[in-house]
Amino acid sequence: KYADSSIGNITGSNAVNVFLGVGVAWLMGSVYQRVVNDADFVVEEGGDLGLSVAAFLALALVAIATLMVRRITLGAELGGPQGVKLFSAALLVLLWLIYVSVSTANTFCLF
Repeated sequence: KYADSSIGNITGSNAVNVFLGVGVAWLMGSVYQRVVNDADFVVEEGGDLGLSVAAFLALALVAIATLMVRRITLGAELGGPQGVKLFSAALLVLLWLIYVSVSTANTFCLF
């Protein structure tokens, strides 16, 4: 009846992809450094993630609120009348574009 399992599947899949993707890459890098260069795996200081995390949190809350409003008003998170579907899709794509823009601008020190 509801899209809870779909949303949970997407969230869980993304979490596994990030944790495994980062973890496996670090493991391979540290093993390579030890075997090939006989050196410790050194991590250089990276950039600031604060703005990206804050932007993601704020935009994720807007997306969750959108799904909740759709459940209350339409009885479902997905589907519904054509106009509502298009508005919801456009809003979610806009949220994604805002996040990518903010993160990119932060990475290139544009603000």
